[in-house]
Amino acid sequence: MEESKKRILIEKRLELLKQFHDALDRWFHGGSESEGRDEARSFINRNLIAVRNAVREAGTLKLMSISPPPAIGGIVRNNINPFDNLFESFYGMSLIPAAMDSIEQAIGVTSTCKMMKGSLR
Repeated sequence: MEESKKRILIEKRLELLKQFHDALDRWFHGGSESEGRDEARSFINRNLIAVRNAVREAGTLKLMSISPPPAIGGIVRNNINPFDNLFESFYGMSLIPAAMDSIEQAIGVTSTCKMMKGSLR
């Protein structure tokens, strides 16, 4: 693939990751009547697979283990992909912060790749 096309793809990926992170932040921190919350959820759903793949390719995907509080008991769930369960809450815990951390790290990795490609010329 031509070097300029690779650079454009990296820039588009960075922009998507940043927009997705912002949408997750609006969804997670917005109140029940927060302006733009419905639009944020729609954007998240439309771009979820592309972002999950970008995070996986950057090597920043974190799988989680979720266990119930000891007083309640129940099944411990291992190797949970936060991107597969973004809008679910497990024992009152959201997976959105873990997804946001993975996305921020993917932005860092992708930015570093972009800078390295630019300096190799």
